[in-house]
Amino acid sequence: MNSTTMIKQFMDFHKKAFDDSFNAFITVRENADKILRVFLESSALIPEESKKVLSDWLSDCKTGLDDCQRGIHNHFNLLEKHILSIANRMDAQLEPIYAKQEPDVPADTKEAKPRKPAAKGNKVRSKKSR
Repeated sequence: MNSTTMIKQFMDFHKKAFDDSFNAFITVRENADKILRVFLESSALIPEESKKVLSDWLSDCKTGLDDCQRGIHNHFNLLEKHILSIANRMDAQLEPIYAKQEPDVPADTKEAKPRKPAAKGNKVRSKKSR
């Protein structure tokens, strides 16, 4: 596996982790939004101007979170392009070095090293036999 593939997998993992976390946060925010809207609609004590302000605030929060998510996705893409360009340059510089290395020899064709005989000596007695 080359470094470009590893970097791509790494970035995909982090994008997915961010999306899952952010979606969980958005779900909580939407539920809180619904609860607040139900409370505002059922409350006769809160003036209409205050209800309008709170409703505008909730929609501004939603817009801000959407902008934030879009911005983070853009920065993920920029970071990925930057890191991949560095990895491609690094791979190009290392390719001549990789070409000079001797090829891998399959494990079954390597010579087996002779094993040392087991050490002979006093046997260790177990606690039960003492």
